[in-house]
Amino acid sequence: MAAKPAHHSVWPTSTTIPLSLTNPSVEWSYRQSPLPALSGPDDILKAVQADDGGKAWKECRQMPSLVQAELIEIGEARDPRIGDGEKDVQWIGEEDWIYKCQFSLPYPQSIYEDEHDELEKEIIFEGLDTIAVVYLDGKEILRSENMFHTHRIPLPSSSLSTTSKNHTLHLIFPSAFLHARKIEHFSTKNVVWNGDSSRVWVRKAGFGWGWDWGPVVMTVGPWKPIYISLFPRWAPRVVDWFPNPTIDLESGKSELEIEVTVTVPTAVAHRDHMTGTVEKCERFVAQLTLSSLYHASDSNSAHLNQTTGSRVLRKSALEIDVTQTNLRGDGSLRLKHKWEIEKREVDWWYPNGFGGAGEGDGQWKPSLYEIRLEVVDTLTGKPLQTFTKSIGFRSVRLVQRPLDDEEGCTFFFEINGKSMWVGGANWIPMDSFLTTTTPIRYRLWLEKLVEARMTMVRVWGGGIYESDEFYSICDELGILVWQDFAFACGQYPAHPSFLSSVRKEAEDNVRRLRSHPSLVVLCGNNEDYQIAESEGLEYDPQDHDGDWTKTTFPAREIYERLLPSVVSELAPDIYYHPGSPWGGKTSRDPTVGDIHQWNVWHGTQEPYQNWDQLSGRFVSEFGMQGFPSEKTVDFWLDGNQGERFPQSRMIGYHNKAAGFERRLELYLVENIRHSFDIPSYIYATQLIQAETLSWAYRVWRRNWKGPGKEYNAGALVWQLNDVYPCTSWSIVDYFLRPKPAYFAIRSALAPLAINLKRVTRQVRRSDKPFTALVKEEVFVEAWITSSLLSPCSCVYTLEAFDLVTGEKVEGWGTAETGIAVEVEANRSKELGEWKISGYSGAAVVKGGANAYNKGQLVVCGTLRRAGSDEILGRHSSWPEPYKFLSFPSPSTTALSICPHQSTPAALTFQISAQTPVKGLILELSSDDYELEDNCLDLIPREQRLLKVKRRLSSEVTGQNDVVLKWKYLSKENGETLDLGANVNGK
Repeated sequence: MAAKPAHHSVWPTSTTIPLSLTNPSVEWSYRQSPLPALSGPDDILKAVQADDGGKAWKECRQMPSLVQAELIEIGEARDPRIGDGEKDVQWIGEEDWIYKCQFSLPYPQSIYEDEHDELEKEIIFEGLDTIAVVYLDGKEILRSENMFHTHRIPLPSSSLSTTSKNHTLHLIFPSAFLHARKIEHFSTKNVVWNGDSSRVWVRKAGFGWGWDWGPVVMTVGPWKPIYISLFPRWAPRVVDWFPNPTIDLESGKSELEIEVTVTVPTAVAHRDHMTGTVEKCERFVAQLTLSSLYHASDSNSAHLNQTTGSRVLRKSALEIDVTQTNLRGDGSLRLKHKWEIEKREVDWWYPNGFGGAGEGDGQWKPSLYEIRLEVVDTLTGKPLQTFTKSIGFRSVRLVQRPLDDEEGCTFFFEINGKSMWVGGANWIPMDSFLTTTTPIRYRLWLEKLVEARMTMVRVWGGGIYESDEFYSICDELGILVWQDFAFACGQYPAHPSFLSSVRKEAEDNVRRLRSHPSLVVLCGNNEDYQIAESEGLEYDPQDHDGDWTKTTFPAREIYERLLPSVVSELAPDIYYHPGSPWGGKTSRDPTVGDIHQWNVWHGTQEPYQNWDQLSGRFVSEFGMQGFPSEKTVDFWLDGNQGERFPQSRMIGYHNKAAGFERRLELYLVENIRHSFDIPSYIYATQLIQAETLSWAYRVWRRNWKGPGKEYNAGALVWQLNDVYPCTSWSIVDYFLRPKPAYFAIRSALAPLAINLKRVTRQVRRSDKPFTALVKEEVFVEAWITSSLLSPCSCVYTLEAFDLVTGEKVEGWGTAETGIAVEVEANRSKELGEWKISGYSGAAVVKGGANAYNKGQLVVCGTLRRAGSDEILGRHSSWPEPYKFLSFPSPSTTALSICPHQSTPAALTFQISAQTPVKGLILELSSDDYELEDNCLDLIPREQRLLKVKRRLSSEVTGQNDVVLKWKYLSKENGETLDLGANVNGK
């Protein structure tokens, strides 16, 4: 046994001291450098030390901190979210800045139980944005050039006193923008899509350089926590641990393998001074405990802090066996332990909603368990270190195999042996100022994704590796995570120092994220292979052995060698994908891998009705712009009524997409008639965005046809969120206000959905094959999509109504009782087609230019569960384009929206109309309440119930005077209803 130091009576525990504003012994301040930008850090330090008490220092209001957010809070910089405030913060990113932290460690000596020189000391910087030089008490301790690095800086025992002595940290942040420009000047100007071309030379998140949906905000500062770690130098210390649960699909059993890496000071064990060998030490053990945390069988557990009581499933103690043969070259020791778990002893982790829509449908949930690790001194029974992680037992496989009757191969995810069609969204950073993100904001955003029936979020490569809270909430809510490494739309370098920085970046973040059951893909980059192809870089996909660093596409070394080697070593069970898109003969190959389908909006600017011709095996990006809420527009206009029209400078300033005016108007003018006042224009763009995106989900999901016919296996819309208030491709705006497209997508992703498509065919006379005279025949195709993992007995009905009169067309479609159908599990089912071209109703204009119009017939489909009146899905097919339709007057439509039932938590409306209604969009004046559904198509005389729920989050405003506004196609000026006391259940 190791000899204990004579002056030790009790072994101390580890202590973490946050250098945050919540610590009364810590003071943070910041200032602009008094010297010109990119001056030497030592010169800057001398200059600020000479003026240590000067007025240039400003007290920090937050920590972590960013200079821009600090200056905005005290009114010394304009808010880029409002007006053209973005212009007035650009100077900040082109100056050098200094942060100063004065602190002491005035903790009672009894905490340490010994002299301070018996403690190992580290300062941990979880993230510095971006170029940084750090000094402790005037001595340099760190240089960093990567905002994605975590730095653990060991300190000499004499460098930090655990008495009341004050210490000072100086963090000097040279301008990342000017630093990158300087490197570019002496290197090459590389190709980028979005942002300044110099951005590829610096490891700073791409979005801050400006993107086609976000402002240029070159943030600077300590953007993640900083803290001091004190640890007894005589004890072994955990530096990494990895619990890796796996399941055996055949037997139903599970395993949990835990790997723990500890550093072992030589003083832990007795060293024979004659031979130098280390003898066995039995004093310390690593205790492992596996407990239940959140059960799939517990339908009332919504959050991790609402667990219904944990139970210990396994407990083991691992001896920290320090012998010469066990120690690794770096002096560390790796411990391994495995638990075998019987069938049904644990519940497996599944994505949200996977398997069914309700009772009896075989639906599973994201079951979580807690694994706890404690390093214990067996002499005292005292834990020296304690760690916990939440884990889930699951298997994930990305299946790429040949298809039965199409070229290429599949690209679908198999969770616990069950294949799934994935509907989801792309995620960009939540805010231009990353320090403003909070766990509650993450939860609200991710709950929005789940409420939209989405099962995957792709964390885009131009952003960041998100916070631990983000992934923990995804674990809890059952959201699959596709994580890009932080490379996007650029020709990145690959010189040795850059590769070294990227390797540490990858290792830091893969270690941090790998235990999350939600993480299923690690992807090398976003669109960098498309850059190589489009810009003619030296890229030969058949060259697998060359020195790519000597080509004009050197980053292949990162995407195809460096990153996969890190993932293989640290997270071998997580699928690595070299890039997105990637997989076929080119990155645009729809038959292999994933594609970004931008031939709607970008590219060839196809009509959105052509989505079924623009499919791919897995569509990881597609989108359409739509204006945000009128309230959001008014926020950035900030009362400037002179700018409140669609073509105004300030409306345009908050849309960063090149050519957005032409593209928006192209899709509007092709489909609808519209006006140019703000309310009408917002409605028009929102309606087209909803129609565009929901149609993509419907027709691509149709191509999920069962084993061997998985022609399309998923679609991730670009994008879920915004970094600031703007017009973009987002389906929920910056203030968490869902756009109508959000609800249209939610409808398309129903576990059981009925879908209709109108098809026009031209037929020539058989006796005159060369005639130019053709006859048009119009059909409606119908199909059902199912994500259930068991068959379901359903009944569907098809009805047709005259648009102008609302009269039902008797004898067309199905009988009123509907047609029974057995819907097979987890695939689409074709129902057939119905001819409608012979109808001539009241809306037909005889002769003239409209003579070809056979009628204005609206076809409505409904799907019910057999033996029940419950409607599982609705969809309607309208003649297109809508701009050619003759709509009835509002008095004929007679839309009625009136309160139906009221409780303190919700208000239910009853909605009905006498004629078909297209695109009924409702909006509430208060964010304290939210609509359960929106963007509705109405069937004549059907009574629809719509619930308005009171938000339960902490971000409510207390506003009780609520007005409901609504619009629909042909009545874009809308109507209002003052809800008054109804929203309060009175």
